[in-house]
Amino acid sequence: GEEELGSEFEITVAFKKDKYPIKVRENELISSIKAKIAPLSGVPVENQKLMFKSMLVDTNTAVASGLKAGLKVMLIGSSKVEIQKEQLNSVIAKVAPIHQEKPHSPLEISAAPEHQKIIEKGLPEGALPGVTGAKASLSELGNVVKSVLDKRGEVVRLTFKLEDNQVWIGGKSHTHKLGMTQVRAVTWEPLTVAPGYAMLTLHVGNTPKSALFFYFVPLQYCEDIRRVILN
Repeated sequence: GEEELGSEFEITVAFKKDKYPIKVRENELISSIKAKIAPLSGVPVENQKLMFKSMLVDTNTAVASGLKAGLKVMLIGSSKVEIQKEQLNSVIAKVAPIHQEKPHSPLEISAAPEHQKIIEKGLPEGALPGVTGAKASLSELGNVVKSVLDKRGEVVRLTFKLEDNQVWIGGKSHTHKLGMTQVRAVTWEPLTVAPGYAMLTLHVGNTPKSALFFYFVPLQYCEDIRRVILN
């Protein structure tokens, strides 16, 4: 009964700019005090943290927690309205298109369905590790980039034959030898689905159709591939 809970006194609960006077009893549990604070502050019990010197523990009594008349206790927590706002924002973030930070530019060729179809196959087995924000030299690899996908989605290796001024594109059954002088430009685009990898385009001939595309080329070698082919 009331006697067991000891005598009553008043404390002040400070929450942001507000202050709430709360009547508590000496042997009342902190969890019961939180239940009194909830309707006043709008902060659900499970989101309340009460601070007086340190964080107050639900299963301790007011007296054991060092509370006495006239003391100020800090309430930390998010009100229901703030929680709903956060939840709403996180839902919006999930639903919103992933590309919102950069408008779709004509440069982003990899978004086209014929490329997506191959990119969706995922990283080929035996692919070299890809690194973002680094540059590396092809000579480290003996001028061979293995396990990339071509535009049919087949695994090929790119061998840069510097002495013959050729790029050899080797598949299972056939090796295509491409003269480096036939390549007008070398461009690449980082793949959002596979950080550290790029879709590399060798621009051959005069139409976009004649370009050669390679997928899951480790990003750190793209710059050197361009240097080797165009110099």
